Amino acid sequence: MVGVSKTGATDLPPRFKLGYRPALDGLRGISILAVLFYHGNVLWWGQGGYLGVDIFFVLSGFLITSLLVEESAQTGTISFKNFYMRRALRLLPALILLVALSLLFVAIFPPQQGTLPAAKSILVALFYLSNWMPESVYPPLAHTWSLGIEEQFYIVWPLLFFVFLWLKASNRSLLLFLFLTISAIAVHRARLWQSSTGLEHYMVYYRFDARTDSLLVGCIAGILVSRNLIPNKKWVFNCIKVLTIIFVASMGCLMFALPSSAGFLYFGGFTAIAVMVAVVIVHLFTAPWRISLLLLEFPLLKWFGRLSYGLYLWHWPIYSLYPHLFPQFQLPIKSYTLNLFAPLIIKVVLTVVVASLSFYFVEQPALKLKKRFSSARRDAESRLAPCVATTGEQA
Repeated sequence: MVGVSKTGATDLPPRFKLGYRPALDGLRGISILAVLFYHGNVLWWGQGGYLGVDIFFVLSGFLITSLLVEESAQTGTISFKNFYMRRALRLLPALILLVALSLLFVAIFPPQQGTLPAAKSILVALFYLSNWMPESVYPPLAHTWSLGIEEQFYIVWPLLFFVFLWLKASNRSLLLFLFLTISAIAVHRARLWQSSTGLEHYMVYYRFDARTDSLLVGCIAGILVSRNLIPNKKWVFNCIKVLTIIFVASMGCLMFALPSSAGFLYFGGFTAIAVMVAVVIVHLFTAPWRISLLLLEFPLLKWFGRLSYGLYLWHWPIYSLYPHLFPQFQLPIKSYTLNLFAPLIIKVVLTVVVASLSFYFVEQPALKLKKRFSSARRDAESRLAPCVATTGEQA
């Protein structure tokens, strides 16, 4: 197994190739469906669906780190030019289209404060500042706060990883740095939550410095997997399997009824949830249950995962504009349940249609250009997407 030598130097890992992992698309599909339901505001249960964003954060940290490790193992360095060009080609085309349509909308239907202030609030989203200025962003683009966190992470983490690579730091040093940073962020978030009031209290949920621990937990998982640091022992795999069952059940309960204002989240809860997600991801790369793969590789779920970036990007504007498109819509039937869910169903269908058009006619053509900025690992990197990141590309 790969580990740290007695001299402290990093042992050379066997060649790692991420490739395409369909189960990760399935995991992303579950995440985006949770977010779509959560923002539907149908019933009190499901109010923990925002945790789908946290799953995206961990996935982004895991996939970006895995690809950085893969590139450094193949070339001995990292090409920042290629990395950021690939990120731009993956993320910007659909976002620019959304921003352009938003600007057109406010020009045709100017809000009370006028077109110019609205246009400025739209540019907040374009420059990935929504997480720092949630009160200043154009409301239909308020969800871009998570994209802002991921984009800021894409700027900081590759640079830090390159420094550790240049210093020839050991795996132990890198993992210790990540562990201490995660701990510091968790403590910092708790202090912010405890000491703030009003808008500052509300801001803790969006701040980069208070939410990056989920991404960094994913980084740890990426290093453990891509550098083969997990012992190849049956009892280790069995422990991971047992923990996966426990954590999946726990996540299901939290998604069912945990509000985003729960103090538990800000006093270690977000970090604990990220660890749960990381264990599930590691499980998929070690000795996964067959049922795990069967469920996560279900074709429809994988397809939702492939569309996840577009679904996330377009769903909130559609949800926000729905009252203007279908004012007081109600089915001509007396079923309370159907009339309760009808608006959500319409919103989801519209989102899927628009996200599909975006994926096949905007995102996919741009992704073909990524080959110009790819090295030998391009097959793996062509699967990269954010939430929402991230992120059917894998990061």
